Amino acid sequence: ADPATHKQPVSIVAGVTKSRGWLSGGTTASVKGMWADILSGNVSLSDSQDAYLLVPGADKCRVDTEASGWGVFPRYDYTLKTFGVPHFMAYVNARIVRRSMALLGHGALVSYGEGMTFGAIFDAAVFATPFLWHGHVSVMPAPGEGPPETMQRDGGFTCRVMATSSNAKTGETVSTQVDITGRGDVGYAHTSKLLAEVGLCLADVACHHASVGGGVLTTASATAVPELVRRLRAAMHEDGRPLLVFDVTSVATGSTDRPSVEL
Repeated sequence: ADPATHKQPVSIVAGVTKSRGWLSGGTTASVKGMWADILSGNVSLSDSQDAYLLVPGADKCRVDTEASGWGVFPRYDYTLKTFGVPHFMAYVNARIVRRSMALLGHGALVSYGEGMTFGAIFDAAVFATPFLWHGHVSVMPAPGEGPPETMQRDGGFTCRVMATSSNAKTGETVSTQVDITGRGDVGYAHTSKLLAEVGLCLADVACHHASVGGGVLTTASATAVPELVRRLRAAMHEDGRPLLVFDVTSVATGSTDRPSVEL
């Protein structure tokens, strides 16, 4: 379902299905600062709700109408076949995805939404409760505070991403499902290593995107994605566990062949 290949609209839905970790003080400070700017009038309410805030000139090619792409209320998603809510980071993440798509020339073809399943919320609560009970983490950590080493090590997440494209002429629907498993607390042990891998990628000219040019770029638009994926495949934690595991399944309507490939 690559819009660059057949120029058909593509719908992408991402749903976090397991989440084990905790908020960092920097995250809570950022959220507080965002709301303070809105309430003080420094940021307009319309800008805070603009799905294409990071895509100047997108007035004529708006596919999504709401910032998270999921909607503001809990709902059942027929693509992921599960109940969920908009992910608390979707209002940032989804806008960055839309900027990436615009910089890569797919902005008018791709819609994106991001949620978190009820199962993931329950899993997160079960995982965090002992740490909260014993005072190892704060409900609202201050800047500079974060989860203990054991929580960073034992944390992780799983996420399912579904990309679906329909060909209006042939009636064929093609779907690609990517199941992602990340090991390590998302805010610390995992994300810090992802940032390091992207930084190493950008330090290598062979890992640069060939034709995107300069400007305010995103990871997807600044890097040669195959080379970045190669690095992420090889990335390991100190204990030898892989940083990320991808399981990819593609299927066309009417086909019973569902090959599964671990990247």
